[in-house]
Amino acid sequence: MKRGIYFIAEGATEVQFIESSLRYHFSAKGIYDVRAFDMGGSNSYGKYYNDVRTFLKREHDIIVTSMIDFFRLPKDFSGYEAAKKLNGNSSQIVALENSISQSINHERFVPYIQLHEFEGLLFTDMKGFNQIPGCDHKALSALKDIVSGYPNPELINDGPETAPSKRLKRIIPGYDKPLYGAYIALENGLDSIINKCPRFKNWLEVLEAKAKE
Repeated sequence: MKRGIYFIAEGATEVQFIESSLRYHFSAKGIYDVRAFDMGGSNSYGKYYNDVRTFLKREHDIIVTSMIDFFRLPKDFSGYEAAKKLNGNSSQIVALENSISQSINHERFVPYIQLHEFEGLLFTDMKGFNQIPGCDHKALSALKDIVSGYPNPELINDGPETAPSKRLKRIIPGYDKPLYGAYIALENGLDSIINKCPRFKNWLEVLEAKAKE
């Protein structure tokens, strides 16, 4: 049994989400040392690689993973150019994760790239949106249409105006990701994300299995 899981996170919102939701999810399964480290917007593969390798070398009884967005992923990430030539975002992400895994080449490392971005996970329920200041009837109606329109919100696309984050900024006056993101996810509940987001669910299952090896 590994002592814990270290997350290389895209930014402050992902750190808050990991510490407010995933930490309790894994502690309930006997994995108590869950930490998140802000990568500052996943600004380069070199930084990502060095951070992952540093943790793996320094700690011998942890799993290292990542939570970074496919949307606007830096082009220097391992396998990026080859993956972009594939058809379908899911295929691209699988290819990217495989390339990153081969690049870092360590049995205690589990790469994860969020399809398409963290904000997609917020569209699993209306509970969190109902608590956000500035969400009037019109805004809540628009958000409800998106929630009901995507049984799997991971598939909300990555267009420059239709990506999950762009939708939120357009619909919710003054939407601020670091302020609202983790809060909405917490209010919705982790189960709502697990039940609706199969890639996310599979990632948690892989981490749990790895930690128990």
